[in-house]
This record gives sequence, structure tokens and C-alpha cells, in this order.
Amino acid sequence: MPSQTGIPANSFHLVSEESAGYAQLGSTTGIGSINGAQHFVYRPVQTLSVASKFELGDPVNPVSRVTTTQNVGDFDTFGFVKKSTVSALDGSSTLTESAYWHETTGKWLLGRLAASRVTKNYGGASTTKTSAFAYRSSDGLLVKEVVEPKDLPDGFADGTAPSGYNPVATLPSEITAPHGGHPGGVEKTYSLDNFGNTTAA
Repeated sequence: MPSQTGIPANSFHLVSEESAGYAQLGSTTGIGSINGAQHFVYRPVQTLSVASKFELGDPVNPVSRVTTTQNVGDFDTFGFVKKSTVSALDGSSTLTESAYWHETTGKWLLGRLAASRVTKNYGGASTTKTSAFAYRSSDGLLVKEVVEPKDLPDGFADGTAPSGYNPVATLPSEITAPHGGHPGGVEKTYSLDNFGNTTAA
């Protein structure tokens, strides 16, 4: 059986390509010390992602390209993304802003999404969708979703939901349809057993 010692370079065709960029958040002090010296935790974060697809025979002009960007200031102190922008070749873009619960650090229940605001832009027009979420304090499991809540936390400024913000108690569903109607089903509540299984929704 003949053996293949090499593959001609021109037998490969670029059909997709991905690249990424990174930065570093400010260092924080670690727990304890090494040989009497305090050690630090360095936190790299991804600030850029570009995914492109090409037609066979044309590795220069992509048929699609999705670019995701976050600045260093768009991450909270735990490294969760507060703001992210996704843009495409057709000129459309999607901005996602998020606020998180970090109140149960003792149980390492970090990064529970408290609220999200997604703004889509295309051709000079934009649409915005907001959502809020509540969790069971004992284990951090999701117990309620509210679409288009009446109010959102001020935490969009720093990505952290304030301690007094509680969608279960203070965020009734409120959404207006394009023609003035009021669609139902914008609020969903989950009942969980002691093992975290959903027993009702």
C-alpha cells in the first residue's frame, strides 16, 4: 500500500476562522501567603472574539463575520460580563447588559443573573427586551422569571444587583404589545423540591 508522505498545501481551503483577544483585570490579593509574602490573583478576560466563514475558493471575503467585544471595564469584580456587543457584517448589532446576584459568596453562589437588557439595532431601528430573575437563597436555583418587569435594578451601572432588589416581591409583569394589547404569559414561577427538581412551573 502506498504511503502518503505529505499533503499539498493547496489541498486545504479556508472555510472558517476564529480569533480572540484578551486583557487582564486588576489583580487581587489571594488567601494566605507564600513564605510570608502576600500572593496575588491575576485575572485574564476575553475582550474580543471574531468568527468568520468563507466560501470555497475565496478565503479573503467572508460571507459572515460575528464580532463580540467587551472592554476591561465591562466585567464586574468577579469577572462576569456586564456589557457585551455583538456585531455582524450586515450592520446589525446586539448590546447585552447584565446585573448579577453575588450575595451568597459564602456558598459560592456567584453570578446568578438578576436582570438582563438586550438591545438589537438594525437599519436605524432598535428593539429592547428586558428580563428579571429570582433564585432560591438556599441553593441558588431559579424560581422565577419576569419578562419586561415594571422596574429594573440600578445595578446595570456596576453589574451588581442591590441587596434590596427582589423580582419576586417587587416586579410584577408589565408589558405592552405593539398595538396596545397586554399579552399574557410574561411571568413564570418554578416550584422546586429539596433536590432541585422542578415540580411545577
